[in-house]
Amino acid sequence: FPVTIEPPHPKAQHHDKNKFGAYEQGEKINISQLNDASEGNLKNLLDEMKRQYSSYFECFNFKYVAYMLSTIRIESYSYWSRPPEFFRPVAENITYEKAERDYGCGDSASFVNRQRAIANGNTAVGDGYKYRGRGLVQLTWKNGYERWSNEMNADFINQPDLVMNLDYAVSIMMKGMSEGLFRSGHCLSKYLGGDKRDYYNARLIINGLGMVGRTKQSNSLISQSVLRK
Repeated sequence: FPVTIEPPHPKAQHHDKNKFGAYEQGEKINISQLNDASEGNLKNLLDEMKRQYSSYFECFNFKYVAYMLSTIRIESYSYWSRPPEFFRPVAENITYEKAERDYGCGDSASFVNRQRAIANGNTAVGDGYKYRGRGLVQLTWKNGYERWSNEMNADFINQPDLVMNLDYAVSIMMKGMSEGLFRSGHCLSKYLGGDKRDYYNARLIINGLGMVGRTKQSNSLISQSVLRK
């Protein structure tokens, strides 16, 4: 796993920070360079990824690592903090009421949302909030927590916050992306194995092509500015 973190060239710092940015309400905003907390998160994350990498991949693939980091950059950053903090497992920043409307099966949910919730295992009032997005890839729904409880031999159903532990969060991400467990048939090797560089459709590994532009941009910047072979 020959990856290191290198600080950007001083002349490139202003340029790079504006390229990375962050998103609020779908609008891109500029942010400063990584603060101490985010830099520490990134170092801890890479250490854990190095430790687990060989459990899920036969050989090192630079594109896999860059894509995992770009996905983390999009899926799990605390945009509500000031300044935003990156590269750590987070829980979806949502109120109980909104979670129950969006992911719940109770009276506050629309008919469509209620049916979707029930189909994904959220059958009790409170499940929408209890099984909201968490981790590095925002694991959601009771069915998702149950599946990964079995995969990781852990009790995420009764202790969903365990998904926030870095070791579990990295394991879920790596196993899910390597084996196509998030969306059947969509795995890293399909889009980025060998000579393939299909970063656009690789977004299908997690949850479709939403935010694909942000992911492609982050992947390119991470490859150029953060990772070095």
